[in-house]
Order: sequence, then C-alpha cells, then structure tokens
Amino acid sequence: MPPKEDEFEFKDEREPQVSPLSHFKILQIFGGNLLLLLFGILGAVGYGVIPILCNVFIGELIDSLAGAKSVEEGKFVVSQVCIKLGILSACSAVAFLLQDFFLQISHARIGTSLRKAYMHALSKQEMSFFDIKKIGAITSILSEDIGKIQEVYTTDLSIFCQDLSQFVIGFVISLTINWTMSLILVSTIPLTFISHMVMSTISTIITKRINKLTENSSAVSNEIISSMKTIRSMAQEYSELNRFQKDLDKINRQGVFKGSVHGPFLAFTAGLTWATVTLGFLYGGTTVAEGKATMGSVFQQRIAIARALLQNPKVLLLDEATSALDSESERLVQQALDVLMKGRTTICIAHRLTTIINSDIICVLVKGVLEEKGNHSELIRLPNGIYKSLIEKQMVFNEEHSKNHETANETVVLEE
Repeated sequence: MPPKEDEFEFKDEREPQVSPLSHFKILQIFGGNLLLLLFGILGAVGYGVIPILCNVFIGELIDSLAGAKSVEEGKFVVSQVCIKLGILSACSAVAFLLQDFFLQISHARIGTSLRKAYMHALSKQEMSFFDIKKIGAITSILSEDIGKIQEVYTTDLSIFCQDLSQFVIGFVISLTINWTMSLILVSTIPLTFISHMVMSTISTIITKRINKLTENSSAVSNEIISSMKTIRSMAQEYSELNRFQKDLDKINRQGVFKGSVHGPFLAFTAGLTWATVTLGFLYGGTTVAEGKATMGSVFQQRIAIARALLQNPKVLLLDEATSALDSESERLVQQALDVLMKGRTTICIAHRLTTIINSDIICVLVKGVLEEKGNHSELIRLPNGIYKSLIEKQMVFNEEHSKNHETANETVVLEE
C-alpha cells in the first residue's frame, strides 16, 4: 500500500501557488544553447542508426557467403562488406563526437542559465516569501531540481532520440525485408507502450512525493544546523534528530513503494522483450521466404528434399538435383537423396552421372532419342558407348579440378 497522503504533504495556506513551467518556457530560458543541444541530438540520432545499418551489412555478408559459388566471389563479398563497415565505423566516431561534445557543453550552459534565471526570479520576490518558504527548500531547487532538468534535456533526451531513431529505421528496414514478420512483432508494441505509460505515471507521482519530502528534510537539517547552539543549550539534540529521522523514514517508505511498483513492470517489459524474440523465431522457423537470396544452394536443395519426404510420394521425380553444387555439397545432398529414394520408384534426370550411378536402370537420351539402356555395370562395358565416354570425361574433369584445388592451397600456404 502507498504511504498516506499526510506523510508527504507540507502545505502552508500563505504559500503562493506556483504553476509548473511548460517545456516551451524552459526552452526559452536555454536561449542560444538550443543550437548546441540540436547538434548533440543529431549526433545521438546518427549514433542510434549506425548499429542497425551494421546489422544489415552483416546479414548481407552472411547471405552472400551462403550463396557464393566460388572462393573469389566470397572474397569479393567480404571485401565489399568490410569497406561498408569501415565507413560505418568512421561515421560512428563522428556521430559520437558530436553527441558527447555538444551535449556536455549544453549540460553546463543549461545549468548556468537555469540557475541564473532562478536567482533572478528569487530577487523579485516579496520579503514575505522568504518568511513563508523554508531556506532548505529554496537551496534544494538549486542543488537538485536544476540538476535533474539538466539531465532530462541532455542525457535523457539524447537517449530517447537515439532509441527512437533505432526503432524507426529498424522498423522501416524490417518492413522492406519481410513485412509480414514485422507486423507480427509490432503487435507486441502496444503492450510495451501501455506498461511504460503506467509505470511512468506512477513513477512521476512517487518522484514528486520524494522531492517534496527531500525538500522538507533539507529544511529541517538547515534549521537544526543553524540553531545547534540553542538546541544543545536546551538539551534537545535527540528530539531534533528524531524529527529529522522521521522525515528520512518517510523518504525510505516512498522509495520502497517505488521499487515495489517498478519491479513488476520492469519484469513484465523484460519478459515481453524476450517473448517478442521467441515469437519471431517461431514464425521464422516455420516459414521460408521465396527466392534464393535468403539461403545457399545446399540449403535450398535440402529443403526441397525435406518437402518431398513430407509428401511421401510413391513416384519421385528428380530434375538436376545436384547440378548447382560443389563436390562436398553434392555428397551431402546425395546422402539425403539415397534415404529419400529407398522404397519408391524414382525417375532421376541428371547430367552429373554420380547422381545416377546406383540406379537400377539408366537411359541415355540424345536429342530425345533413346540410345542406351541398362545399369551402370552394363553400360560401362559397351565399346564406344555414350555413357562410358561421358563417365570418362567427367572423371578427367574431376581429377583436373582436384589438382587445381590442391595447387591453389599450396600457393596460399607459400604466401603465408
């Protein structure tokens, strides 16, 4: 339960009612410092956008490497992405410099402007104002409240703009990549927004109470210190300390109440964040986007084979199942095909003869005409056979390719 109202209200009917300053009036007090603040915010926005772009480039690198068909193509992709990341790192340094440099200057100058305006306003008050208002409360505004305003308009504002830029740019990029998943993940934003709004409202109310209690405790401490000789002469040290301790206890109770409110809301927000990630993986784990930009050729072939396995067809038709694969990838896909072809009739169309060596019947077609028919052992024994010549040519090609690959590896070792 929250502390009672009379624990933090300190009202004096003679005290004048002061309307709170609007953001516009506070910005007017800043004067020319607004330009410095604007430069700092621009730096914060740029610094917030850069991590999103960095993730995009890294994703581009992974996708490109997965679909690369040669080592040279992979090296080219890596070099291009490294150049982009290098440019981003330079932009990140400039953005951080703008953010930190201008916000630090703005922080100092804003504090000076606010304190000057506050002292100017105090100098115009009637003498009765100082009789009513406690000195501790007046000095507390100079030492604490103005410092909080400085933080809000510099550090907190820059963090807000940085996070907002990350959200906007990230949301736009995600819409261009996969708008359906983006809309699914965005569905959790209202819950997060409502949670933050409720927590912010309650936190503002409690913070006002704590500030009021802090002002009163500061006033009490000033009274005790300024009247210490009188207090000691009347042996009232313990009673005054108890009075001060009561104010501190009220502040502690408000702090405990604030923590009890913040804890559940922060736990809910953190859990919702990971729930959003889980939702994305659940959706992404069951849906494969169309096109070839999101995965390599090996994974495309494996997914096609997996779909065929799920259908469990009686007759399976394979058309160039391993045509776009290298030797290692072909071996992996062929293992999956061997499992798939067991127990069912399979018609396999292939130019890579390693795919059909174990077939029961091999038909050799030339311009649509059946020229040879039989299994591998029978066709390889035919003199001047078409199948035999194709096998020999592919064996020669594979040997030359293997030698070239070994030579390239030796060259790399020598260069190192």
